[in-house]
Amino acid sequence: MRKSFILAAVLALAVAMPASAQGPSPSLEEIRKQQTDLREAARAGSGVFEELPGADRTRLVEHQDAVLTMIEGKQDVEDLDEPVRMDVFNRLEEIRALVEKAEDSRVVCEYKKKVGTHMKARVCQTVAERRREREQAVDIMNQRAICGNCKGI
Repeated sequence: MRKSFILAAVLALAVAMPASAQGPSPSLEEIRKQQTDLREAARAGSGVFEELPGADRTRLVEHQDAVLTMIEGKQDVEDLDEPVRMDVFNRLEEIRALVEKAEDSRVVCEYKKKVGTHMKARVCQTVAERRREREQAVDIMNQRAICGNCKGI
């Protein structure tokens, strides 16, 4: 019962954070409560954390410490600066991935410069999408290296 409650809370939080751009986001008090509940279960090694390796539990607690520090003294997600909000989102996604053991579905956001301008755009991708892009770039570079002075490429 408690195991499914904790997993449901983490999933609800992970779904709610990216939706903040489209609608209401969870309150920081909800985030604090959920992270406190998760922390107790993680340290005890109970519920969804029974099979989670100790190193992953340690990483989870480290991310929780960082999140709780960043939101300390704040009442609403909108009170956070955009870079801090993105860091909180990324860390909550990392926590969700650790709990779900689904690293490839974890979403990571970053700012990337747009070509031809000094402006930056926020880009969010899953870990699997980022890995696929990296692999494609390496493949393209390797094809050019094999080809040498090929014409038409």
